[in-house]
Amino acid sequence: MGTAPHRGWTADLGTVMDEPPVAQVPRVQLRVATDTRRGAHMIIWTRWGIVVFLIFGLSVGAGFLIKAIVSPDGGSAQSGVFVGIGFLLGAVACWAFGKFALAKLDAPRPVVVWQQLAQPYVNEHGITVKQEAVPVRHPQTGEQLYSRPSSTLFFIPVRFWAYVIAALGVVTIVVNVVRG
Repeated sequence: MGTAPHRGWTADLGTVMDEPPVAQVPRVQLRVATDTRRGAHMIIWTRWGIVVFLIFGLSVGAGFLIKAIVSPDGGSAQSGVFVGIGFLLGAVACWAFGKFALAKLDAPRPVVVWQQLAQPYVNEHGITVKQEAVPVRHPQTGEQLYSRPSSTLFFIPVRFWAYVIAALGVVTIVVNVVRG
């Protein structure tokens, strides 16, 4: 794994392989930001999981925006109830993202391995080609194999985060109504 230092922070860049081994299937890379001064991990996601973090932040902002619209003079309205409503809106957005966008972004892809060519050649763009992608076939059936990438945040698939955010919204609303 390579790291890129920047002002006391390092970012895990994953491995870059020029020629993947024939027997190995590519793995999903994790992105971890680490504060080297304290050694604390901050956010862990794969593929499109970072969008959940952004939706979560926007839902808190939406809650405060709703409060500002409903009670522009900063009256006695409790902020927590509106933040809970923002969480519920964020849960809907997260569900829609998981249902519609990830269906295309995390679509199954054919599994290929890179095979060394016996004789390299120069393609039409002037680039020397030394290897080619060969589809992986099931040893018994001969069918093309596919891998389905997975988008996660803190090792939880994106499709489940809508329920987590909705539960957080309901709990926030209930606690603030009971307390208020």
